[in-house]
Amino acid sequence: MHGLRLDGGVTVDVDLTAILASVLAGVLLVWVRVRGGSLQPAVVLHNGINSSTLAVGAMG
Repeated sequence: MHGLRLDGGVTVDVDLTAILASVLAGVLLVWVRVRGGSLQPAVVLHNGINSSTLAVGAMG
């Protein structure tokens, strides 16, 4: 989900694309928090990101 996956045993898979996406989302969420002066807009945006990821995953 955030770029690191355990593969059954002791193998760790690293997905740099997922790590970059997580970093960019984090920067966006911090910007929304600082700019908005409240945590609530960032929480709503985080939930929207999670929901859209879930919807895309369910489609295919």
